[in-house]
Amino acid sequence: MKTTNCINALRTTGRQALTMALLVCASLLLPTWASAQEKIGSVTTSHGKVSLVRDNTTINASIGTEIRATDVLRTGEASNVSIAFADGTRVLLGPNSQLAMESYAFNPENKKGNMAFNFAKGTMRMITGAITKANPDQAVLKTPSATAGIRGTDFIVDVPSVN
Repeated sequence: MKTTNCINALRTTGRQALTMALLVCASLLLPTWASAQEKIGSVTTSHGKVSLVRDNTTINASIGTEIRATDVLRTGEASNVSIAFADGTRVLLGPNSQLAMESYAFNPENKKGNMAFNFAKGTMRMITGAITKANPDQAVLKTPSATAGIRGTDFIVDVPSVN
């Protein structure tokens, strides 16, 4: 009887440990999901056809539209948009452009964070903010042919469309 009690106690302890491990893993993933839902910036100017893809839904983007960490911005022909991010970074997209936010996190208290954007096509100007000043190695811009580490500057990128 004592052996059976010990085995049952071990099984219960093992299940409790597994449950605790699963809860810890889930809690580690939760902030990532929550940050994708938070506002990281907003549209400050918008001319022409500007759209935003969020959760497989396309919406028209206009002045004041919130930008989130997993959004994709697209501009049409003869269109442009500018976005102000929480850290002070500004992005301006020209006609026929596409920019995907892959990740973005910023802590205004210590001015630290990271950003990774994927610029697929078009023309873009970026004026960097607090993230690149505090953490120059935490800002990345990907294009179809290159990945650039951003070290705090004002620059323009032109990626031609491939037909």
